[in-house]
Amino acid sequence: MKALYKYMLSLLCYIVVLVLLRLIGIDPVKLTHSALLSMTPLALAALGEAVNEKAGLVNIGLDGILLMTAAIGVWGAEASGVGYVGLLVGLLIGGIIGLVLGVMGTYGKAIQIIAGIGVNIFAYGFTPYFIMAMWKFPGIRIPPKEVLAKPRTLVFNGVYFDISEITIIAVLLAVIFY
Repeated sequence: MKALYKYMLSLLCYIVVLVLLRLIGIDPVKLTHSALLSMTPLALAALGEAVNEKAGLVNIGLDGILLMTAAIGVWGAEASGVGYVGLLVGLLIGGIIGLVLGVMGTYGKAIQIIAGIGVNIFAYGFTPYFIMAMWKFPGIRIPPKEVLAKPRTLVFNGVYFDISEITIIAVLLAVIFY
């Protein structure tokens, strides 16, 4: 019953914010769409960290893992020509880095905070180097449109949403883990 109250309170807060946004002239539907697209990678990383925390591990290196998996995932998608291959490459790299951190913290008796900071420092150096080595151009790399995953178009109140399956899965996982 207590969990139901949490959901109800969250929903009530969301509705109040939507009404306030409408009153000041911001379209809440478009804002929600932008928020859903922006939150997907962060929500998935946070869910992974929640699983780590339940296992008794601390992963301070999430920023670094996100940086490296994003760059390597884009490279994998572009190299294969299939967006989902890039996603799998990113998942594999993130899983390997997380596994190494977990083994270091559990069996290697490493200080987990220091190991996570080390991953972040490594990623801040590795990612720009990797981007320059692969594309000879620093900065944002947008893959060709044929590589990107085709979003599903949902219609809500006359507004079309282009939301990918990954965003839907992230929202469902967040609700399940909540």
